[in-house]
Amino acid sequence: MPLDKGVRVRFPSSMKLVNSLVALYLRRYVKPLQWAADHPFAAQSKVFFNLLEKGRTTAFGRQHDFQQIRTPSDFAKAVPIFFYDEFSPYIEQCLDGQSDVIWPGKISMFATTSGTTTSRRKYIPVSREGMIGCQLQGGGYMMGNYYHKVKNAQVFDGRGLIMGGSINRALSKNGIMVGDLSALMQSNIHWVAGLVNTPPLELAVMEDWEEKIEGIAQLVKDQDIRSLSGMPSWISVLINRLFQLKGTDNLLDIWPNLELFMHGGTSFQPYKDHYQKVIPKKEMHYFNIFNASEGFFALQDRLEDDAMLLLTDNGVYFEFLPLESLDRPETVIGLSEVELERQYVMVVSTNSGLWRYCIGDTVEFASIKPYRFKLTGRTKLFLNTVGERLKIADVERAMADACVLHQASVYEYTVVPLTQTIDLAGGHEWLVEFRREPADFNAFAQSLDRRLKELNSDYEAKRTGDMVLRPPIVRRLSKGAFTEWMKKKGKLGGQHKVPRLWMDYSMAEELLTFSAQL
Repeated sequence: MPLDKGVRVRFPSSMKLVNSLVALYLRRYVKPLQWAADHPFAAQSKVFFNLLEKGRTTAFGRQHDFQQIRTPSDFAKAVPIFFYDEFSPYIEQCLDGQSDVIWPGKISMFATTSGTTTSRRKYIPVSREGMIGCQLQGGGYMMGNYYHKVKNAQVFDGRGLIMGGSINRALSKNGIMVGDLSALMQSNIHWVAGLVNTPPLELAVMEDWEEKIEGIAQLVKDQDIRSLSGMPSWISVLINRLFQLKGTDNLLDIWPNLELFMHGGTSFQPYKDHYQKVIPKKEMHYFNIFNASEGFFALQDRLEDDAMLLLTDNGVYFEFLPLESLDRPETVIGLSEVELERQYVMVVSTNSGLWRYCIGDTVEFASIKPYRFKLTGRTKLFLNTVGERLKIADVERAMADACVLHQASVYEYTVVPLTQTIDLAGGHEWLVEFRREPADFNAFAQSLDRRLKELNSDYEAKRTGDMVLRPPIVRRLSKGAFTEWMKKKGKLGGQHKVPRLWMDYSMAEELLTFSAQL
């Protein structure tokens, strides 16, 4: 007798059996991860020649004479370093459905990410090999390492909550899928993982975030959630809704067996204290991952240290450009030449067809045996409290347009982050010293907000429903406040400038103090 579509099938096997079987399966990742950590140059050489072999048959490979490349030095001479704008013509060909452009065959997946100053959105190619042999394999390394280090891990006795992005239905057509990387990964995850992960795919990748949050909250409030995966900001929004539904401020009242949070996308530091308050559990583990649209690059491999292990055998060939030499790409170096306590920009070639591509993230190595590093920022200064990636160009354009609209003018201004808490969304505070004030400060702030949404798709997404990013706050400073602040810093006059963006609230505290004294 066929089952009704609404009936949920219950398998006779217990979740404890599932946990034992999955743990056994994940052990297959431990030895390869350790081998690559112990033999990074051999691993990178293997990746390098595999990529070249694949790339030779592509239009890009023929254009750059891959047949004649024998060494990394040959590669550096034949292929220039690309930023997105320079590489985008190849991506456009792939988006048009052309085959064998940058990788053999047709690329059917594109991860969307924040745009540059010339476009609101970037499309990062994700080949089938890149999905399986980099993104999903990186996840396997992560969980294999976790089960290896945490001997009593019981993540798969219950369910793993994955809080990911969405698939863009309007852009997904002609066999090409476009969306956030996390949504693409969930669409390609092994069916066995689907038995222990939640929410189901149709809810996980939906585009309406308010509806999605509500749907997931209603689903997971009575499930046995053992692990969390996602950006701290969006997980925090979900937790707020669960607290409303359950009438508690302790997540362990809802999920007593919670043991693991895998986070990435933004710095976890601003959220750490709040998560420790709402998850008051000594055995709770927080693991950092570097899972970008361009590739799964690194993972935290030790319980006691959030520095991330570079994945040298995961379909990505790495080069590093010293940050101070950003305008001199010929100074790029290989992994064997990196030094401790020096800032580098990551340049990657991947099994999704990116070649010597500068991803814009900056890193600083904490060790070289094995290679572990920490993310230090981006090549261009921006605010990224909840993943909004607010750039200086966005801020300056929004301020200029708001001043025109409201017949105001400013002397100086800066923008600082307001950290998200469990009870309150993150945000931005604009500290402004006006020459001519707007008649309506609320309307002025609304104009800034509206213009930023137009300029920056990541900002617009995070402002959805005020759940992750609240409206901007405009604080008026007394005349002379910036001058006094610059004077105290020894930066008055000359070429010194007031920073348009500041990474923490310390600058605001100092400015407000000076303003109150004037």
